[in-house]
Amino acid sequence: MPLNVGDDEESGGRRGVLLAWEQVIEYLQAEVKNRSLSPIEEAQDEYSGYQSLDPILSEKQAERSSPEDSWTQDIAGNYWDYVRAACPPGSPAREFKSLNGTMNQAIDNMYPINSEVPLSYTRGGFVANYTASQDVCFQPHMRGMHGAFVGSAIRSTAMRELIPLFSGSKLPQNNDILLPGPMYLTDDDENNKGRLNGKHIPFHLANQRDNNVPWSSKHNTVFWRGAAAGSQNVQEPWWRLHRHRWVQMLNGSTVRRVEAGDRRAAPTFRMPPKGSVWRELRAVKAMTAGRKTIGDWLGEGLAANVSFTNPVCLAPPSEAIQRRDAEVAGFDELVEQQQNEQEGGEPACPYANDYYSASENPHSTVDEEEYKYLPDVDGQSYSGRWRKILAGSSCPLKATIYAEWHDDRLVPWVHFVPLDNSYQDVWAVMDYFLHSHDVEGERIATASREWAARVLRREDMMLYTWRLLLEYARVIDPKRDRLGFVDDLKMTKRPWNIGW
Repeated sequence: MPLNVGDDEESGGRRGVLLAWEQVIEYLQAEVKNRSLSPIEEAQDEYSGYQSLDPILSEKQAERSSPEDSWTQDIAGNYWDYVRAACPPGSPAREFKSLNGTMNQAIDNMYPINSEVPLSYTRGGFVANYTASQDVCFQPHMRGMHGAFVGSAIRSTAMRELIPLFSGSKLPQNNDILLPGPMYLTDDDENNKGRLNGKHIPFHLANQRDNNVPWSSKHNTVFWRGAAAGSQNVQEPWWRLHRHRWVQMLNGSTVRRVEAGDRRAAPTFRMPPKGSVWRELRAVKAMTAGRKTIGDWLGEGLAANVSFTNPVCLAPPSEAIQRRDAEVAGFDELVEQQQNEQEGGEPACPYANDYYSASENPHSTVDEEEYKYLPDVDGQSYSGRWRKILAGSSCPLKATIYAEWHDDRLVPWVHFVPLDNSYQDVWAVMDYFLHSHDVEGERIATASREWAARVLRREDMMLYTWRLLLEYARVIDPKRDRLGFVDDLKMTKRPWNIGW
């Protein structure tokens, strides 16, 4: 059972099965051609054992090369080209190659709000189709606005052959099989604990009403803490990393300078056009005279309390540039070098010091239950804190390009508030809830907590995995076309009666 160990927050980059669209279609057409329904009397309900499989596996192994031969390693900036090949013909991503070689240019040519054509998955400027909002096939601007496609060393590895690979998350274009992420399965991890009287408590207790701060006692503020993760934080092109954009867009002093015309203050984003739903905020218009900017509204923790906890810089800029083509084996060496520099008091990323400073509070989740709105954004991959936020008593906000096992169980605008991955809508979303729709925010927070307590428990993950493995065992069994439970169909007298 192959497990993907490169799809979580702690890994150096992305790994996954990634076939071109045309290859997948060929497999699907072959399945349709060979599809059949076996007679009931031919059905079997006993799986083949390992002993019966060994000769078949040995023969197959002798016929083919090792799957390792099908792994393709490339620098992260080129990963986009593999992803867009997995997009359907005619989708916008097919028309745009990777930005490798031009990553050091300004963000202007990427930012989607400069387009007069609204994004296809939005309505009135807000996310209306959350599934489509995760699909980069229809967001070619993401190739220069998300860390999955931005980087300076070999961090992305794609399997170009269809093999069963189990992962905690994947891009919609990946052909991996989703399992509950390992970060969700331990009570030892901070992301799986709630807080009670200042102490961490296990997840199964965190969603109990008595353990949560009452909504009326929470700060009417968006709160986020996290590391500057998402890709390699090096001199070029750090301003294209999604978490860096996230922090700058919710920093009051930064936004205030940009509104005043200082574009150099925030290389990660551009202001929405005047008159747009993303800029004409009622909360700002309601502010007292002399304080009429979005930056004023965000500043001083009035609407947002957002900052990095760790810069996660991987090397001094000169070293990072020199080792642009370093292999992943050199990745750990750069991290160790950074740690040594920080212990010696030397800044590891001076190129970003004018834009960011780490929070005085080193823990990302210490005070989060005291705030009404808790957003979650991608890191190196999926975010391990999402399950905890859903189970808490605050209103969850979410932006991601990654799919997880539980996605079909959650309904946007019911269990959480969806955000666009460009974050262009975040101010307008905040304006809606913080300014005049507190009741709606509390309703979503309550629905999220109650639903998570029913469908995101450890037992739910265990049941999901059990059913998945039963199907996996059937698919790899030589008798897969005849395996099935048909005892109910063989009954002459059925023990139930449906009276309608």
